[in-house]
Amino acid sequence: MRKYETIFVMKPDLEEAIKANIPVKMKAIIEREKGTVHVSHDLGKQRLSYEVKKETKGHYHYLGFEGEGEIVKEVEKNLGLNEGVMKFVSFRVEGDFNHNLNFITFKAPSAAAPMRRRDGGDFDGPEMPAEEFVAEEFETGKEV
Repeated sequence: MRKYETIFVMKPDLEEAIKANIPVKMKAIIEREKGTVHVSHDLGKQRLSYEVKKETKGHYHYLGFEGEGEIVKEVEKNLGLNEGVMKFVSFRVEGDFNHNLNFITFKAPSAAAPMRRRDGGDFDGPEMPAEEFVAEEFETGKEV
């Protein structure tokens, strides 16, 4: 049997009972198609990167499951028909499921992220914010 991961985003203003019922329905569909759900994890309400169906936030849920045949098509068809689901994506997984879920981050990159020059190369000089880097080049008239 093949392994799959599906992440779907529900509308943030859904009633708790409806929000809890959608993953239960997906699990029932997977089991009806002779599949097995290994991981079902509520990732909570998060801010969306861009507006989806006039919403700026969404409630994320992760499913890790195993199955054969048309199981992904059936899951995605039912997610698409559900009015409470705004977006979804499925992936085929090689190896084990990631039970840790630390690979899913919703936070902006930290200020300690590596700095790059405008031409894409690494910055080899002393570390300084991009604003100071541009200002120094402008003041001295030479490229830093």
